[in-house]
Amino acid sequence: TFKDTSGDQACSDCSYHFHALSSSAPGADSIDACLCEPGLWHTQATCQNCPIATYTSFYGAKACTTCPDNSNTASVKSNALTACQCNAGFTGPNGGPCTGCDAGSYKPAPGSQPCTGCPNHMTSPAESTSLTQCQCLPGFTGTNGGSCAPCSPGTFKTSTGEASCSQCLDNTESTEGASACVAKPGFTIRNRVRFTMRISK
Repeated sequence: TFKDTSGDQACSDCSYHFHALSSSAPGADSIDACLCEPGLWHTQATCQNCPIATYTSFYGAKACTTCPDNSNTASVKSNALTACQCNAGFTGPNGGPCTGCDAGSYKPAPGSQPCTGCPNHMTSPAESTSLTQCQCLPGFTGTNGGSCAPCSPGTFKTSTGEASCSQCLDNTESTEGASACVAKPGFTIRNRVRFTMRISK
């Protein structure tokens, strides 16, 4: 509260004038002593909530501070740096810094929890946010985010994902979980190149 005149009048409420939570030191004698509380900022003679992804941690802020990179707040009117939580796909302490999940892991929710590794024989892009981004490695087939089984002997798979294993070509073979086939004993694999020659008359 504050009171800017002499006499027996009651003190005025800061919040009434600022239309939001505000405070002042004891004995305040001017509305200028009214300060917006943490989580709010002072603009055009009112206190406004700090929007999402920003905060203020002290009285009388003239602007809100933006959260560190790759972090966000759960609501408006945040009043501390620790209200900034790492986004999904990133991990770190509340308030940052936040680092992306490594390839082969994911994190579906905001917060300080660590990234979770993909199931066996799976990988995912860096900064993944869901289990379904985990895909079968080359040499394995299955469902994204599910389970992956190795390709059977005599088959192979060169890519990540849900594709099926392919049969090896004649006179080639593979072991279980192969990403490529090799020539059988007594055979060799040669690249076939076709040459075209143009003769000018």
